[in-house]
Amino acid sequence: MSVRNDRRRACVVPVAIFLLALSPATARAHWLKPEEIIAGLNQNPVLHDSVGLVQARTQANLSRLLVVTVRRSTWDQVPPEKRLSLAQDWYDTWRHNVDQGIVAIVDSKTEKSLVHFDGAGKAELVATP
Repeated sequence: MSVRNDRRRACVVPVAIFLLALSPATARAHWLKPEEIIAGLNQNPVLHDSVGLVQARTQANLSRLLVVTVRRSTWDQVPPEKRLSLAQDWYDTWRHNVDQGIVAIVDSKTEKSLVHFDGAGKAELVATP
């Protein structure tokens, strides 16, 4: 069994618990402030370790934009379906709580987008070169 597979298994339950806490279904019961969403992401060591989360923040000149920065080397080790699920949950949660909210998930080194959201808001992984 590889360390990579151990890491994937170790992150599934804690990440699932975190997603339940920030999922749109939970958020429908009440509204989350943008600061609460950002703090929830930034203060979650499981996300930092398992998916390479570096930082979540808004843009000073565009507060409806959530920028989630990840270490690509770690992000790419997560199975594609898990990356899509995370991206979709982050998008859905942000859109539910922030009027006309936008989400960008970017590589910490290049700041290139790693996920594209289509016109309907569906997450799609950006093809890697």
